[in-house]
Parts: sequence; C-alpha cells; structure tokens
Amino acid sequence: MSVDQFKSLVTNKRGLARSNLFRVTLPALPGASSREVNLLCKNVELPGRQILTNQRVIGIRRENVPYGYAVNDVNMTFTLLNDYGIKNYFETWQNMAVNQSSYEVGYRNNYSCNIQIQQLEKGLGNVPFFSTNIGFVNFALNFFVGAPAVYTCTLINAFPTTMNSINLSNDLDGLSELTVTLSYIDWRPGVISGANTNSSVANGLLNTGLTLLNKSINIPLGDFGLQASIRPRNLPAGLPNLLNLFL
Repeated sequence: MSVDQFKSLVTNKRGLARSNLFRVTLPALPGASSREVNLLCKNVELPGRQILTNQRVIGIRRENVPYGYAVNDVNMTFTLLNDYGIKNYFETWQNMAVNQSSYEVGYRNNYSCNIQIQQLEKGLGNVPFFSTNIGFVNFALNFFVGAPAVYTCTLINAFPTTMNSINLSNDLDGLSELTVTLSYIDWRPGVISGANTNSSVANGLLNTGLTLLNKSINIPLGDFGLQASIRPRNLPAGLPNLLNLFL
C-alpha cells in the first residue's frame, strides 16, 4: 500500500481513532456527579472477550470446541481533587454492595447499573455562521459541533469490586490518583456511524453559549449547538470602564 492510498483510506474513514478522545457515563452518587466523574477519568479500558474452548480429539486430529465465553474486568483511573469526592463516590457505591457498618450484602439491582464507555471523534468546535455590526455592538452566531461517539460499549450490571490503594510520595509535582476495577455480567458493543445519528446527538456534549458584552454562560445540552455572542465595538473612550462597573 502506498502513502497516498493510506492517506485516502484515513480520509475516507474520517481520520485515525485517538485514544485520548473518550467519554465514560457512570451514575450520579454522593461525592461526584456523572459529568464530574467523566471529566476526572484519566484512562479507561475497552473490554475484551475470550471464547472458552475444550479440546476434542477425532482420530489423530485435535480441535478446540467452544463452550462459553469470559470477559475481563475493566480498570478506570481517576485524578483526585482536594475534596476527595471521587474516593467518596466509589466508597458510597461499594457500601451499597456490602455495608461497611452492618456488613450486610445488598441486592444486585440496588448496587449494579449499566455503564457506557465511548470512543469519540474529534469535533469541529465553533464554526462561524453569521456576523453583523449593529451600532457599537458586534453580533455573531456560530455553530458548535462537539465530539460525536464512533463506538459505544455498554457494561451490563457493573459495579466496583476493587478500589486500589492511593500512593502518596514527597514528589513536588506528584498528583494523587485512584484506580478502580469494575466487574460486570457482560458487555455489548454499539457502533454509531457518525455525528448525524440520533444516539450520538442524545449522548454527546452540546455547548450552547450566550455571550453578552464579553460575558458568557455555557449550558451543556448535546453534540451540536449554537453560540451567540454580542460584543462591544468601537466604544467611545471611557465607556468600557463604565460597563465594567455593571458586568
């Protein structure tokens, strides 16, 4: 395969998959929201699957015959903040499985849930759509195209079985991290063809921003959105300082 053929293949398949573009969807529990857990997730694994086999001998020939399958646990690593919210989050979750005060075991329906791990495609960011000047104000309207999911994996009835120890050291630039192992019954793949699918729009991160006189408000809604901005333009001398008193 030539370099041009490889470039053409990459272009036709919408580019290379980047390992740093991912999203995890976990339940909201005391300690952290679902969005905070996703933001603090440093790395995660897409699970694999092994077909279990037994050997069968027919004459002098041996062959492996499948009889089932096995899935591996999934590890997630999170960056810790000074409120230790992520640690409290998983302590609360594990406490739902085995109560650390009464040592009672909970019902699986109460402590397990489905978790989504998604590989994302690089979004386009802000795409200029319309801009005009009205007196001293510039009004601009941009489309915001987020990162759509190109592959989705759902862990069925997952819960944290292992919360690893946290390493502390005297390194000046060291950051505290927490690694958690999740067990589950099975996983199911889901391939999303592109950014125009309903699933991608529903599960993505849509930022609609309204900027008023250089002040902005971001509202998360989905993968696509609009960004409107109103900015002062050619203001008379002294007026910007007057506006700062009110903004």
